[in-house]
Amino acid sequence: MSIPALAAAQEGARYQYRFFWRQALTMLFTVPPRVERVVMEHCGVDAVDDVVVYHAAPGVKDVGRLVRVEYFQLKFHVSHAGSVSSTDLIDPKWTSTKQSLLRRFAESWQQLRKDEPEIRLTLVTNWVWLADDPLKCRGAMGIAGGWSA
Repeated sequence: MSIPALAAAQEGARYQYRFFWRQALTMLFTVPPRVERVVMEHCGVDAVDDVVVYHAAPGVKDVGRLVRVEYFQLKFHVSHAGSVSSTDLIDPKWTSTKQSLLRRFAESWQQLRKDEPEIRLTLVTNWVWLADDPLKCRGAMGIAGGWSA
């Protein structure tokens, strides 16, 4: 791995660690605790394994329903000049994988809901959404570019 690639990987790891701690610290500073457990790089979960948050019962409200388990997929970009668009979600090249992020989210959604129906899948990125994108989405917990399914 070249020096620039190694530096980019380190920055991506730091982004993920900071996001993990942002979720985990709520276990210490909220009474009663709203989070039971936070896992980074969850084993047995494919496309949405970067950070998984297990919310305390009854869960958190999300548009008229409760969410008990939240799966986060983080995408860090070294360049802060880009943006995310709906076309990126269906382009495998955007994530350097064989399947698009949307396809991977859909398959994860189907699989994970078998064991836990009250889930939310969230994409978190340091890029903003393209301003005129038809699918411009709300921010997830204040993170630029957040998108929930």
